[in-house]
Amino acid sequence: MTEEKRAGHFRRYPGDVLRVVVAATLFAGSALLAVSGDVGILERDVFRLVNDLPRAMLLPLYVFMQLGSAAAIALAAAIALCFRRRRLALDVAAGGALTYLLALVAKSVVGRERPWALIEQTIIRGAPDTGLGFPSGHVAVAAALATAARPT
Repeated sequence: MTEEKRAGHFRRYPGDVLRVVVAATLFAGSALLAVSGDVGILERDVFRLVNDLPRAMLLPLYVFMQLGSAAAIALAAAIALCFRRRRLALDVAAGGALTYLLALVAKSVVGRERPWALIEQTIIRGAPDTGLGFPSGHVAVAAALATAARPT
C-alpha cells in the first residue's frame, strides 16, 4: 500500500472526470428521449426480447435484478467492512444511496410510465409495479456499486 493511501489521501485522475461527463451526457440524452413519451424501435425490441422470455427465466432475472437493490448496497458495504476496507464500504454505501435518491428525483422530473403502460401486449408476471419507470433504480444502483467497487 502506498504512503498516500495509508494516509487516507486518494488521487483523482482526469479519466474520472471524463467518465462522469460521458455518463451525465448519456443520461441526459436518454432522459430527453424518455420525456418525449415515444418508445423507439430498438427500445421496444430489447424490451420484447426480455419480456417474452420463458417463465423459467423469472427467478434468475429477479436474482440478477437484486444487484441493484437497497439490500445490495448494505451487503456490499458489509463485505467491504469484513475485509477492513472502510473507504470502500463508505464509497459503496454513499454512492449506492445517493444514486438511489437521484434516480427518484430523475423519475419525478422525467415522469415516464413503466413499460407495461407504454408497450402493448406486455406480459406481466405477478402484480404490476407502481410508480414511474425511468430511470430504473435497480440499474442505477447496480452501476453505482460496480463503479464504486472498481479497482483503483
